[in-house]
Amino acid sequence: MPTEPAAVELVAAAKVYREGSALQPTNLVLHRGQVHALVGLNGAGKTTLMRLVLGITAPTAGRVLVRGVDVARMRSAGWAGVGHLIDTPLAYPELTVKANLQIAGRLAGLNRADAHAAALQRILLERVHEAGASVLVSSHHLDEVARIADQITVINAGRIIGELALGGFVLERRFFDLVNADVEAKLLVGKS
Repeated sequence: MPTEPAAVELVAAAKVYREGSALQPTNLVLHRGQVHALVGLNGAGKTTLMRLVLGITAPTAGRVLVRGVDVARMRSAGWAGVGHLIDTPLAYPELTVKANLQIAGRLAGLNRADAHAAALQRILLERVHEAGASVLVSSHHLDEVARIADQITVINAGRIIGELALGGFVLERRFFDLVNADVEAKLLVGKS
């Protein structure tokens, strides 16, 4: 019996711009029904990875598959059911933050929608996940992603450098340990 393809799969996917490498050859799998969080410092490669997955930019090398189909050859119908929010959240600029949150809460079926933005985001992601969707999320808020993610991947300087164990009490400490070890390893290689 054939198995269903992963919701998203990167196979040695890389992106190089004139300024340099934004994402080195990367392998990543988002399983169906999974919430997979990407965490990293600014400029780590999270947004580039998301743009590759959405076909907004093409990989320089490797492949990116969505439901088993290479995004480079995906037709419009293949994108049905794929949603995204990259960089700038959808909001009505003429409304206050509170009014935008109330509208988003109403659309999500919430009774009280004057919640903090991160909490609202978590509630919306939980509802999408409960409906069976696969979610790839990028965030700087380790405490928030730890509440919703099934897997947390750490990216630094365009490379996946590790995973964070769920349920750990020291996620932030472990995150910075991974990033610092990666930076130190690069410095040592540069000296040799």
